[in-house]
Parts: sequence; structure tokens; C-alpha cells
Amino acid sequence: MSTQFLPYLSRDLTKLLENKKNYDFIINVDDENNKKEFCVHSIILEARSSYFRNSLLNGFTKKENNIYILDLPDISVNVFNIVIRYIYGGTIDLDRKEALDILNLLVVCENFKLKELYDYIQDYLIKHHQDWIFQNFVLTQQVSFTYSEFTKLQDYWTAIVVEQPEILFNATDFTSVDKDALLSLYKNGDICVKESELWDHIICWGKAQNTKLLGEISDWTTNEFNILKRIIEDFIPHIRFYEISSEDFCYKIMPYCGVLSNELYQDLSKYHLVPNWQPIFNNLSPRKKDLSASNSPIITNVVKKPNMINLPNPPPPNSPKSPNTFNSSITSNTLNSPNSPNSPNTLNSPSSPNSPSSPNSYSSQSSNKFSNSFNVYSVNHLSNSPIESKLINSEQAALISSWIQGNNDTEISNKWKVYGFKLLIRGSRDGFTSASFHKMCDNKGPTITIIKLKGESTIIGGYNPINWDINKHGNYENTSDSFIFSLDKEIILSRVSKYDTAIFQSSRGISFRDLQLIDYFSAEKGIYFTHNSYSKKIHDIGYSSAEEYEIFSIILYSP
Repeated sequence: MSTQFLPYLSRDLTKLLENKKNYDFIINVDDENNKKEFCVHSIILEARSSYFRNSLLNGFTKKENNIYILDLPDISVNVFNIVIRYIYGGTIDLDRKEALDILNLLVVCENFKLKELYDYIQDYLIKHHQDWIFQNFVLTQQVSFTYSEFTKLQDYWTAIVVEQPEILFNATDFTSVDKDALLSLYKNGDICVKESELWDHIICWGKAQNTKLLGEISDWTTNEFNILKRIIEDFIPHIRFYEISSEDFCYKIMPYCGVLSNELYQDLSKYHLVPNWQPIFNNLSPRKKDLSASNSPIITNVVKKPNMINLPNPPPPNSPKSPNTFNSSITSNTLNSPNSPNSPNTLNSPSSPNSPSSPNSYSSQSSNKFSNSFNVYSVNHLSNSPIESKLINSEQAALISSWIQGNNDTEISNKWKVYGFKLLIRGSRDGFTSASFHKMCDNKGPTITIIKLKGESTIIGGYNPINWDINKHGNYENTSDSFIFSLDKEIILSRVSKYDTAIFQSSRGISFRDLQLIDYFSAEKGIYFTHNSYSKKIHDIGYSSAEEYEIFSIILYSP
């Protein structure tokens, strides 16, 4: 008969971690606001994690003075501390841990292939943080469906959204939900939503996928209807149009008849106009669920979103990356709303009779100001032209243009040239993640970032004259031309004062040093303000979050 004394083994191995004796491996963890060096033992890491076995066997760690060194720049120190203590001691304590840290922990465990923890962590989240999941519903979907192993969270998310789809449809970031996840919901015959509401939601989601669809429908041409038709065509067969009332058909369906096939629209029209008309396309059985009740509990308390970090993937055996680099993992397209390939983001539709000629993007690698030889619109011309922004108007864009040229006033005059702004990303359309930012904004030349703070009337932003570039992660950029600003009642222009720390290149998001957008920009701590590298404070030091944000490249038009 054998007797186990596993608690003693756990205690002693944990002490080995804490005492830092005879270590041969250093792991540098750096999440920008917190850095820590972990002195560990390669033999224990190899025994406990296939990630570290591959890392050592395939040369993904550099070695200095017989010490392995691995840099993990994008993992929270708190999360990694939980993981490494589990690797050594086999114990894990999630009590008093924030839900977002637990979700991050789950992803890190997947990277380290600690499969025995997958179900435990998912069960813990579902049991103890249901309210947080409800309030971060799209985020939960994005993360859980990125990893095939997170089946419990996937099943839980699907069950909730079938019973209470309003949680998804009413989410502020609903339009960033993945198409496949949304389509699976529309295919489900048990979903508790009226067909007219399903139509409303898919129109809302579809229009948000392409900037050409943001204008009034009365101004649409056949081109806009065709774009929307291509975006939502996979959803059309799963909407029970014949269950929609004649009134809703008139006011909701008819304005968008251009997205339906002629045959379907004609049949629907006859169904509502001709007595006893036998519909041709009514081949879907009614949805099964009673729309008047739901069996799932409704969570009513509001839980603010905490800050979520970018999480890394373990290096594959043939990775060409630097041997000591641990790369961001949440870069799947499931985290970003797709853009139609048929609709590039431009300030004016080329079919518009008043649109200027095609813009030429300025994409200099340097930090030099724009040359005076460029042809640009006059202030009055641009102020009468639409800017593709939900946050600023043409006059504010003209003011920012003057700041780029060196104006230090907070009022615009005709002596300054005016640049056009080409929309690269919008949070409500493309997502608020650092992954979507880098995907859509890297290597675009000089850019303007505009942010609407959650719970405030304030519009803030910054100008970066240099390319954003995730491949330069961890490096400061030296420039004298960057600035940050606030467009509140009192306009504040804050120019860079410490040139060598003006811009920080980070895989975790956007950093003007004094203004940082971190990981999930709409999360509770998605924005951080400090006062270090720029002349004036544009906001009180501390955390905030983005209700909306937009980034524009600077473009020039020929008159």
C-alpha cells in the first residue's frame, strides 16, 4: 500500500521557485506597467509543459553564460505568476482574482499546453463570474471561439444567446461579433427573437461592416445596396420573412428591398397585398421557442469591463521569429469585424459627382513635416466637405491639420493648409483590440488617433508622424513632431517635450507615452493617462476607456 505526501512535494518545489537556487533559466515578463524576472529551472519546465520542451529543443531561447533567457513581453506578471506557481507546485487559487485575469490565464494555459486546467478554469468562470460574462458577451465569444479547446465556454455562450439573444444584440460592441458565430445563431430554430427584430439586427450589423453604408439610405445607389447584399446574403435564407407583419414589411423590409432577390421580394409583396396568396419561398418551419418567456436567469447588475492584455502563442518548431520573442496570440480574424473586399475605406465615394480625385496616401518613414509643395484644399473647401468620422467635424479636422504644420493656436485660419483624413479603423466597426489596430493601421504613414472617452464628453487624440509597427515592439521612436490633444470645451494642444520617448511601439496597442490605449481599448482600464513626455496634461492621470475611437491616415487631394 502506497501513501502519498503530495502536499509536501508541492510545498518544497514551490520553495525552490521562491528561493531562486540553482536556476538555469530566466523568464522576463513585461506588461509595460509591471516587469519581473522569474528565475526558474529548465528541467521542471520541460517536465511540466510541452511549450517549454519545444522552446528548448528547437532553440527558441537564447543562452547567456549557460543561462537560458526567454522574453515574454505581453503577459501580465500576475497571470504568469499563477501559471509558474502551478507548474512548480501543482496548485492554483482563483479566489479573489478578476474575471479578466482568469480569462487571460485560460489563454496562457492553452499556449503552455496545460490541458488539465482548461475545463477547470472554464467551469470556474461560468460558476463564479456569470455576470461578468454577460456584460462582456462579445469579448467572451471572440476569445472562446478562437480556441477550439474552450468548448465549455463555447457551449455556454451559445446556450445563453439562444435563450437570451438580447444580451448579444444590445451589446455596445455587437457589430464586432464574428460572422460565423452570428450566422449560427440565425440558423438556430430555437432562438427567442421576432423575425422583424432579427432583420433589424442583421441590417445594423451589415451596415457597420463597411464605411460606404454609414450614410442615409435615401442617398444610397444600387452600389450601396449591392455591398450590403453581399455582406448579409448568407443570413437571408434563415429569416422567416412570412412571419413578419405587413406593417413591419412596409417600414422595415421595403426600404432595403435592394438586398433581396427579385423573386423573393415579389413573392413577399404579393403575400401582403393579395388575399389568400400562397407563398413560394415559405419553406422554413416556425421557430420553436416561446417568445414570451425565457428559462435562463437575467443578470441585471452592471459590471464594468476590466483591462484585457494581448496573450501570446507558443512558438511553433519552424517559427522564423527571433529566438527570444513570445508573440501575440489573439490575432485571429474572429476578433475583428470583416471589411468587404469590394469596398475600400475612402473619404469620398468615387462615384460621387463632387468627390475629388483619388487620394494619395503620405507614407514617409521619417518624422518630417509635410512639404509646402503639396496641393491641398483650402480651409473653406474642406470645411464644406464631409469627413468620414463619428467623432469630429470638418472644422476640427482643419484645426488638427494646422497643428501638424506647426500652428500652436486653438483657432483655425485660412493661412493653414488642410489635409484630408482617410479612415483606417473605427472601434464600433472593426473592434477595440490591439490586434485589430495593428492589422489595419501598421505601416500607414502619419496617422491621427481620435478617441471618445466613455462616460465623458471629451474627445482626445494624438498625432504620430511615424509608422505604427508591431515588429518594432518595445522600442521608442524619436520625433519632435508628435502631439496629443483634447477637444473638450477648453481645447488643449500638448506638443512633445521629450523627443526620445515621443512614441512607444507596442504589440499591446497605441502609446504616445502620456496617452496609451492598451489591449482592449473599450475595457475599464483600456486607456491610461500620465504626464511625462508631452508639455501639457490633456486629462487627469489615471485610467479611462474608449466609447469609440477612429484612426485616420493623412491624405492629400489635388484641387
